[in-house]
Amino acid sequence: MLTKLRIVNFKCLQDTGELDIRPLTFLVGPNSSGKTSVLQMLLMLRQTVDSRDMENPLTPNDGWVKLGSYPDFIFGQDPKRKLEVNLFFQGSLEPIRLESAMFHFNYNRKTTQIRLEMSELRGDEGEVWGRVFRTHTGRRYRAEMVLTVEGKPEEMYGPLDVNVGKFYLATEFHPKRSERRSLFMVRSLLLSLGLGIENELKQVYYLGPLRDIPQRSYTISGQAPMDVGTRGERTAEVLWYATRTKERQEEMLKEVNRWLQEFGIALEARLERLGQSSQYQVLFVDPTSKLAVNLTDAGFGASQVLPVIVEGFYASSGSLLLVEQPEIHLHPRAQATLGSLLVEIAKRGDRRLIVETHSEHVLGRVQRHIAEEKIGRDEVAIYYFNPGPEGTQIQEVTLNEVGQFEEFPEGFFEEGFEEAIAHAKAISHRTARGT
Repeated sequence: MLTKLRIVNFKCLQDTGELDIRPLTFLVGPNSSGKTSVLQMLLMLRQTVDSRDMENPLTPNDGWVKLGSYPDFIFGQDPKRKLEVNLFFQGSLEPIRLESAMFHFNYNRKTTQIRLEMSELRGDEGEVWGRVFRTHTGRRYRAEMVLTVEGKPEEMYGPLDVNVGKFYLATEFHPKRSERRSLFMVRSLLLSLGLGIENELKQVYYLGPLRDIPQRSYTISGQAPMDVGTRGERTAEVLWYATRTKERQEEMLKEVNRWLQEFGIALEARLERLGQSSQYQVLFVDPTSKLAVNLTDAGFGASQVLPVIVEGFYASSGSLLLVEQPEIHLHPRAQATLGSLLVEIAKRGDRRLIVETHSEHVLGRVQRHIAEEKIGRDEVAIYYFNPGPEGTQIQEVTLNEVGQFEEFPEGFFEEGFEEAIAHAKAISHRTARGT
């Protein structure tokens, strides 16, 4: 399980420090402060392991995210800077017991290619299982792989014919010295580590802030979607698939309908086939009139929150869900209910969420649930992003045992307080004038 993340020199993030990824992690702060950048880095790693291009160690432009060229997403747009990513794990990669993976990337301005300069894998007792790095020797690059235990070199293999295309694989070793470990063991070890990291990153899913406009009808695809899509475009398809078997129908629709009622959106959702065609429609039963209306007629907010509900209970156990501004198009009461939904998703099926939000109502409901002991304060992380000329500074906003803020970073949701002060001054001024 991915438990921590550190990013250096990515967009406006000169150094994030180590960010804990807890069951429920919130990223808050002003616009353009770097909150989305954290999500984009994880998505870039996700699409890198999805890519079939084994020659490039990093894939900045594909189906999950499009970041442009290296200078576009490097801090200060300085192509001489190195991009560094550190991932920290716990428990899920046994028996390898991988604790962390570090990757250093740089840029060849002549060829416009991103290069993996070094990768390092550490075990849970400080062992460096494998370190692959490239050093320039004339016109060629020399790659070496070092195994160390407790900081002491155990073996070195090099020069190597190394394929590090996915930033974790190292194959075709030519051993220089192999008295203590066989070449087969080394290759098997690195392959296991690589596949473990790949499996972790393939558990990352993303739902963006701008979701698809609902359709009056949908086409039956016969496929089982992996997720609802980055814009929620596969939400209806997921629901249709979930209703094809009795077990999944009871599990999925029960949760969806319960939360539609909690939000006050509908009494239940129904999926109806249109005659004998391959088309079907999504219907919501209106809580007031009790009439079944098409999703397109149920209000825009309903279609925007539905993907969040469905993804939360459809994603597999162990998934890391990245959700950007889920509160869009929801009124304050519904935003508070959204906080309850996020808590329940985080508490079920070992799913974790990283949520970028501007909603005080969402956080307020989570604080209430901490006081109600529905979720522990150690299961919630709130990071405030404060932009500055030297890069965005990230500060954790800590909570006490009953969900109260223990400290307020400068600028943290201070707009309401400032408006209240300005309002009081305006009233005082009018009173002084006798108006």
